[in-house]
Amino acid sequence: MEIFEKWEQERRKFILKMTIFSIVFFLSLPISIGLFPEFMSQPRFGWLSFAWLLGFAQIGVTWLLCWIYWLKAQQLDELLIEVKRQLEAAE
Repeated sequence: MEIFEKWEQERRKFILKMTIFSIVFFLSLPISIGLFPEFMSQPRFGWLSFAWLLGFAQIGVTWLLCWIYWLKAQQLDELLIEVKRQLEAAE
């Protein structure tokens, strides 16, 4: 059962990190627009303001977070397979 405890610890740690990052990153756009409207509306690259750049970045970050989650889920699944093997061997 040590492997199961390791699985649970890794899962909780991963979910906590991903949740904190997601909340901070995805709320940064509306909070920044509310607190710094002049800065966020100034064009940076041609007509693109920083708000638009941050908004487009959120699309890429969403895909990146999904990919990271998928990789971590594969690692965690391997740990659960090992737990299953141990339980079957104990029977």
